[in-house]
Amino acid sequence: MRVWSIWVCVALAAGCAGDSSSESNGEAAESSTATGGEGPTREQLEPVMPVMEDGADPERNGELPDEDAPPSLTVAPGTEPWGDDGHGEWVRAEAPLRFDVISPSGWPGRALDPVLHVGELRLVRYEHVTVQVLRFVLADRAAVTEGAPVALQWGEDAESRVDLGALALPAPTPAGTNGPGGAVVP
Repeated sequence: MRVWSIWVCVALAAGCAGDSSSESNGEAAESSTATGGEGPTREQLEPVMPVMEDGADPERNGELPDEDAPPSLTVAPGTEPWGDDGHGEWVRAEAPLRFDVISPSGWPGRALDPVLHVGELRLVRYEHVTVQVLRFVLADRAAVTEGAPVALQWGEDAESRVDLGALALPAPTPAGTNGPGGAVVP
């Protein structure tokens, strides 16, 4: 009896696999026969980007990123309604300050989240604005002082720490005027 059940299982498995050129497989059969039965190629799945003669990315206007360039920091008044208080809480923003940490070659994927250290504050909430830009928003610019040390670190990994220099605060946007992005500052 046992031999019979094994034979039935083998026969059913062979029958379930079917023929790759059967009508039931449709497009899958067409794709697999074109590539030797292994499915679509990478070239078929990914869009092809034009390659410039000098190897430059056409979206960068011929400029290649400097792989060795250190990350830089841009600080500007923000218009976000919420921000990090520097102590791990997400709060209503009083006078938000936007920190964009820019890596010309892009930010690689990491297991740990980035933390921006500004003086004694730790900004833990961030967003990837682009592949090159990590954005942190401090809820109240009064929480930091001019010249405070700024560094980016991945989680608690002290070896990943990158010093970004001393904080240079931008001039505050006067109330009732247009701030960044044209938003009216209350």
